[in-house]
Amino acid sequence: GSGSTGTCTAPECTDFSAAGISFGPFENQGGGTVEIANDPKDATNKAVKFVKKPGDGEYFGTTITGLGGSVVLTATEKTVTMRVYSPTVGTNFLLKFEGGTGGPATTEKDAATTTAGRWETLTFVMPDAGTFTTVVLFPNGRSTVAADKTMYVDELKFPAFNTGSAPLDVRGLHPADILRLDVSVPAGPLDPKTRLGLLGGELAD
Repeated sequence: GSGSTGTCTAPECTDFSAAGISFGPFENQGGGTVEIANDPKDATNKAVKFVKKPGDGEYFGTTITGLGGSVVLTATEKTVTMRVYSPTVGTNFLLKFEGGTGGPATTEKDAATTTAGRWETLTFVMPDAGTFTTVVLFPNGRSTVAADKTMYVDELKFPAFNTGSAPLDVRGLHPADILRLDVSVPAGPLDPKTRLGLLGGELAD
């Protein structure tokens, strides 16, 4: 089968094909790589290809940025799924979210493959609720490899995803700084000295 199930719909699911998505590999001192490549089982599909090499760290992985918003986990909706392909049974994938608000700064969960040389869906029941801005993925996480190991991921699906941005609260900023900003005014009363009634480049009193 393919890494694609045909059910991945943005923004709650990403197949990593959207413009602006980028990867930031780390602990790849052995030469490990991360790239978009052909699905090993479906030449019409693209997936994220990881090659972990001897010499790479136990926590070789990548940040995934440019998803266009934040992952939202609640007390009752914390399950994340991801399509994975590994050459071996028992390959551990560690999924971590960072930049959290409304809860801990980070949250993480492990899940291991149960099949070899074919796609499967791993389920991560995250331990914490919150809103997170950065996704981090560690294929074959928490251990090194003795030989090159090639793995793929596709269709990372979240319970909810917020594509909006929080308004910038301008209360307390100096008027000169406010004039330089393209801002959204938060709900609620503003101090008269920071009211954004701009008349001729001046703040209205």
